[in-house]
Amino acid sequence: MKEWFREVKSENLKVKEILERLWEIGEQITKLHDLKEECRESDLGYKSDYYWDLGIEHCKKCERMTEEQVKLREKRSKLFSQLEEICKKDKRTIQLATRYLREEKS
Repeated sequence: MKEWFREVKSENLKVKEILERLWEIGEQITKLHDLKEECRESDLGYKSDYYWDLGIEHCKKCERMTEEQVKLREKRSKLFSQLEEICKKDKRTIQLATRYLREEKS
């Protein structure tokens, strides 16, 4: 699987571009998650169960970050659809291949 994906990635510049964009989007989503967590932790009166049960965010700032995460996830989904079409493989196979290659680099 890794060999197949390594070959596709090296032969098709579009795949490489999409993978780089997926990586950037993943980093942005993680950064927003961390910022929301910092915001909640800085509020001594924050009760996660209360907000979770109501289905609301901690504050307007957290709400905007969640909205941005939703948009980024939609972009990520579209990029995966493009990869599926180019590679003729399903999303799970592509995710596994990219994960193995990432782990290999580490």
